[in-house]
Amino acid sequence: MFKPSLLWMLARSGIGRLIMRLMLDRRVPIWSKLIIPAGIVYLLSPFDIIPDFLIGLGWLDDIVAIVATGTLFLLSIPSDVLREHLGGGKAPSPDADGNIIDGSARIVEDDKPNK
Repeated sequence: MFKPSLLWMLARSGIGRLIMRLMLDRRVPIWSKLIIPAGIVYLLSPFDIIPDFLIGLGWLDDIVAIVATGTLFLLSIPSDVLREHLGGGKAPSPDADGNIIDGSARIVEDDKPNK
C-alpha cells in the first residue's frame, strides 16, 4: 500500500515547491496540470502493476510513477514559464526580432595610465 510519507517528502523538496508554483501559474495549460492529479490517483489506487506486498519490489512501480509523472509534467510546461520559475525571477523578454538576449556586463577599470 502507498505510504503518505513518500508524498509528504516530495511536497517538502524543492521539486515539490516548483510543481506547486507551476500548478498555480495561469500560463500553464490545463491539460498539463491534469498530469499531476492523474499520477496521484494512480499512487492512491489499490491496483498496482507490482503488488505492494512484495517487499522492496512493491514500491518500484510507485517510484517509477512519481518520476514519470513529474518528468512528463515538467516537459509539458512552456519553456519560458519553466525558465522563469527555475530562475526564481522574470524570464528574459525577446527583443524586436524575437531573440532573447540574456547576460551580464561589468566595467573593469584599468589601473595603468594611458601613454
